[in-house]
Amino acid sequence: PTLLFGTVDSTTQPVTNTYQFSLGAEHDVANLARRGINDGHRQVIVLHPDTTQGHRIFDEWNQVWEESGGQLIQSQAYNPEISDHSQILRELFHLDQSEARRTALQRVLGDQVNLKFIARRRQDIDAVFILADINQTRLIKPQIDFHHGHDLVVYSLNSNYTGIPEPVKDLDIEGIVFGEMPWIVNQEGNVQMFRDQISTQQSRQGFVLDRLFALGIDAYGLIKRINPMQQAMEMSYRGVTGTLSIPK
Repeated sequence: PTLLFGTVDSTTQPVTNTYQFSLGAEHDVANLARRGINDGHRQVIVLHPDTTQGHRIFDEWNQVWEESGGQLIQSQAYNPEISDHSQILRELFHLDQSEARRTALQRVLGDQVNLKFIARRRQDIDAVFILADINQTRLIKPQIDFHHGHDLVVYSLNSNYTGIPEPVKDLDIEGIVFGEMPWIVNQEGNVQMFRDQISTQQSRQGFVLDRLFALGIDAYGLIKRINPMQQAMEMSYRGVTGTLSIPK
């Protein structure tokens, strides 16, 4: 058997006895979509960067979301070069419509009536997905809270977590749901044993590249188990990147 690192284009003709193993963002967003469905969410909005990669991972997320029975209420591609996303969020949450209703009511009642007004966001969504890097997520999440979305469940990519607690910076991503591998979050048992074998000079803890250690460890374990996993498709391998199996 041959184990490929990365993902071959889906239009490529499959090669017999060849398997793919990847930690790409596309797999992360696919798992994120399934997690949202399993959590009971069905109607959501999505924000993603207006870049080639941003559109690619959004397309992957959207495909899995729809196949799983979810409904995308609205999506928005944003400029990753800006930090103020107020206008986008006001439109996504229909706060501009809420204020328009207030203005219309004030016009009817006249200026002599002093209205007390609190903007109300749309009520047809139950979660938000932010498919962004760590810098943009730390900007967007507090702005979601400010624009009356503090009660919505927010999902984001695992690249927003470095593996090292940063209490001050992490306040901006407090409450976000993400999927992460045991290598990053489990600091005991076999995972810690492997970590102890990596010298301080080699370790990339706190960086996205640290996950490549986990990729290498599981690739070594998988190559010896592919044949028996071929024979028993229900068989899985509990690795440091997660529980791995061959898709049926």
